[in-house]
Amino acid sequence: MISEIRLVTFTAILMLIFFVLPVNANTPAETLYFMGFKDNKWQLFYRKTGDLNFKRIKTASEPRELYFSPHEQRIFYLDAETRLRQLILGEKQKEKVLFSPSENDSYAQLFWDRAGSLLYMVKMPHGKSSEADIVVWHKGKIKPVVRQISSQFEPFVYNKDWLYYGHVHCSLDCGHIIQEIWRKNLISGEAEQISLLGQISRQAVVDSEGKWVYFSSNKQGQYHIWRQALSGVSSQNKGCKLCSAQQITKGNVTDTDPAINKEGEIFFIRHTQGKAFLMNYKKEGVLKRIALPEGVSEIRNLRINS
Repeated sequence: MISEIRLVTFTAILMLIFFVLPVNANTPAETLYFMGFKDNKWQLFYRKTGDLNFKRIKTASEPRELYFSPHEQRIFYLDAETRLRQLILGEKQKEKVLFSPSENDSYAQLFWDRAGSLLYMVKMPHGKSSEADIVVWHKGKIKPVVRQISSQFEPFVYNKDWLYYGHVHCSLDCGHIIQEIWRKNLISGEAEQISLLGQISRQAVVDSEGKWVYFSSNKQGQYHIWRQALSGVSSQNKGCKLCSAQQITKGNVTDTDPAINKEGEIFFIRHTQGKAFLMNYKKEGVLKRIALPEGVSEIRNLRINS
């Protein structure tokens, strides 16, 4: 009888520990970061999940584009001459130039695929955005990844195998620029169009579960945040290959740079009345403004990484 009581008590304690301790205790905290304009220069600001205030990271040169990998404590950024730099954080910060572009080429829009140890960039031959292609930097070498007619922008890699990007379909011949979201399977090499809005859709980012792609589009005249299902079936349109896009934000504002955390909350940059704001759109539809660091007048390059 006593042994049975002890067994029940021990089982109850185990169940209590299981429910009290968080399941994701070992999951790395997410970090929200952006480039903020302060003291007449662009600087990196970041905030980990649970923190109330943003912190600043100093770089040897003023960054123009950057990518921060908090897990590795590594920052890639392009300086004013579009030289690719790497900053390793720690007690003794180490920074070096990884490569310098040729006189004819320039680079932009970095994305670091930690799983594949590959750095994706947009290469603009002769500095022309009309000829932009997506390339990858790996161990000192640059190789092409996406080459299609017209231009490709803003690479985003999901789960190592899928590369999402913006592809310009038409410009002068259409009377206005049409840019849609595409994705390429990096294993098979096959590419397919995702969005079908007929305007400019850009800055694609996929949620942690791979169910939705979020992006900024000017479909309704001004840029707002949209999303589109990546699954082949939806409750509203059964059997659709790519379900119709949903507009999330509205109004006389400009919303760009969507970033999604693991809980499905959307963070983005809003411009209105000549000012920049950092916004948070919760799953319940609640929209709130997040205070920026003191003295920051403009922000861009918003991301969430772990």
